[in-house]
Amino acid sequence: MDNLWQEGYLHKGEPFGTKKHHESVFYFETKNISKRLTVDEKTLDNFLAVLNLYEENNKEKKEGSPHTGYAAYKKQTLSKIKNKEDILVFYSAANGNQAQYLSPSMISQQVYYTKIKEMLTKNGGYEPCEDRHCVCPACALFGMIPPDEQNTRSRTARQALGSRVRFTDATLLESSLLKERKDYYRGDIRLPAMGEPKPGAVEFYTKKTVGLSRGSAILDI
Repeated sequence: MDNLWQEGYLHKGEPFGTKKHHESVFYFETKNISKRLTVDEKTLDNFLAVLNLYEENNKEKKEGSPHTGYAAYKKQTLSKIKNKEDILVFYSAANGNQAQYLSPSMISQQVYYTKIKEMLTKNGGYEPCEDRHCVCPACALFGMIPPDEQNTRSRTARQALGSRVRFTDATLLESSLLKERKDYYRGDIRLPAMGEPKPGAVEFYTKKTVGLSRGSAILDI
């Protein structure tokens, strides 16, 4: 009954709330694979960086969370890469021949080739201010703390700029005095939800490169 069996690859992922009920098995539709995707060293390095991100985030996970940060997957993957064995990955294929943005799951974190700061600079100089002597109007008014990526804490403290906005207690004018104390107060006011632009949320501010498609593959190291 050999014709009823087919070789496949079991991908043991991580829990995903109550939406995930089973693991996935991937297999080749035909033994004659005519199409192979190439992967360069930069893509592989980014993939390993994604696994490191999951490991770091897992250290700060909520108590009782079943997610392990792909610990077993990472251990197995590093071993297989070292031994030049096949590994199972998800990817975004560009132009049909180059596998990019490798990840351990269909919905995953990614490491981008173009950094957010590079995109902000290229599209008009929207990168965050880093020098207190050269700031945009918003930072000049509200203050800023530069990114601490390449700065020591002492240098960051020297570069920080305080806000010029101050709030103090109000003083009533004689002409505004009221007889009843309760008349000085208004009813409760519900403030609308407030936020700020998040450059890291690239899905809100950028367009995806044409031609990218999501899929899974057996990566031949």
